[in-house]
Amino acid sequence: MEKEYNELINLAIIEDFNKLGDITSQAIFKHEKCKAQLLSKDRGILAGSFLFTAVFTRIDPQTQVEFLFNEGDKIDYSAHVATIKGKALSILSAERIALNFLSFLSGIATKTRQFVDRAAGRTIILDTRKTIPAYRQLAKYAVRTGKGENHRNGLYDMILIKDNHIDAIGSMTEAVNRVHKKWKKILRGISIEDAIRCEGFNEDFKDGILSAKELEEEIYQISLKYS
Repeated sequence: MEKEYNELINLAIIEDFNKLGDITSQAIFKHEKCKAQLLSKDRGILAGSFLFTAVFTRIDPQTQVEFLFNEGDKIDYSAHVATIKGKALSILSAERIALNFLSFLSGIATKTRQFVDRAAGRTIILDTRKTIPAYRQLAKYAVRTGKGENHRNGLYDMILIKDNHIDAIGSMTEAVNRVHKKWKKILRGISIEDAIRCEGFNEDFKDGILSAKELEEEIYQISLKYS
């Protein structure tokens, strides 16, 4: 994951600095030193402290960042989360990029923990591929930090038959059969419950196309065939 976030830091710096850098701070500061505090504006779960620190040290290796909480800790409103020491020019140039990363990851971790707490062990909270492009590994890390679990990383590491596949090929049975034909050497069995995602269940099957009972029976029969 370090490779991914280093590339994102580089892109973020280019985006914010362009060729000139922080022209406002450059006009006001030279070598002045300062100390800044990171204060929480809400309750939540801390995620991305390593990325926050990496932004400051990438812009100026002399900048010092000390977190008072660990990854995954619960943070209260107005808590003193971290202290940053260094040149004022460096700190002010890096702060928004660092905060953007930290807020993004902490927000995901916080929302995930809310779902996990609500589930109270009765079910597992999984994530999806619906992430900002190039941010997926960081987003999935934040889900884990919030005590959720990762589903598939991409299209390459798990077979997942969705309604679009079924609609395009004509039937769930045909879709499953073709998956097994293509990947039979690496598949030892298939869990239809895990492999087929039926979205909009009530709407799709309420008009007599396929009743809930018929769908359950079809899933059962295919499960027997490949178990």
